[in-house]
Amino acid sequence: MKEEVKYILKDDRDLEISLRKVYEVLISKWKQILLISMVAGVLAFAFNINLPPYYDSSAMLASTMFNATEIMPILNPMSEAVSNGNLQELKKSLKVSDSVLGTVKSLEFVSQGYDEELFTCEVNLQVTDTNTIPIIEKAILQNLMSNPYFLERYSSKQEQWNSVYEKTIEEIGNLNKMKLAIDDIDAKVQAGLIVYPLNIHSELVHMEEKAANIKWRRDMLSIAYYLRKATMPSSKSGPSVLKNTLAVIIAVSLFSALLYILNFALLGPEAQKRED
Repeated sequence: MKEEVKYILKDDRDLEISLRKVYEVLISKWKQILLISMVAGVLAFAFNINLPPYYDSSAMLASTMFNATEIMPILNPMSEAVSNGNLQELKKSLKVSDSVLGTVKSLEFVSQGYDEELFTCEVNLQVTDTNTIPIIEKAILQNLMSNPYFLERYSSKQEQWNSVYEKTIEEIGNLNKMKLAIDDIDAKVQAGLIVYPLNIHSELVHMEEKAANIKWRRDMLSIAYYLRKATMPSSKSGPSVLKNTLAVIIAVSLFSALLYILNFALLGPEAQKRED
């Protein structure tokens, strides 16, 4: 007869484990389950109470020049390096000391999209030392600001806006000269001119508004900056010793109970009697 793993059963009554039997097993083993769970709880408490506290901080990065497809490929590798525990890879981007990098538990960048000529990205940082938050915050920004591609684009755009602004200022200067010349002309002569003082005045107002707008757009050019600086936590975010300990106790209790039930199911009542 082919050998197989079978349940050890004496009669038809043992063919199924009823809820009543499960209940009986748990009742008979509640002391053992409680003892195992308490030991696990004590160990979990001792482990968690000695863990260093960690703190959560968030900031909002922004750029008036670049969007998610350009910026996120620069930011995401830093997040992946932290997740993988590859601090040396992270150091290539942040260029800070190992002691600062060692405080980083997690680093996440969440793109908020592009809205009204502004790209934003939330930075979520978790560290074991709040003193390193401004250091890491500055290093993230510096990594973007020193990117060769971004610098080249920024310089080119600045030159374009400077050129447009200078031409607009030159036009304003010419209009002012024309206005002064017309102011010296007798009113009767003015009536025969093609360009009237009122038209020049309107054009001056328009050009000055244009120049102000160009200057604003030029000054607003940025590779990246913080729309909201990193928050400084007033209290730790974790670990939650009580929560973690209770989670271990519950998990171990359920696991222990399951093992006793499986033991009864596989070995039958005789095994239960032998244990008792």
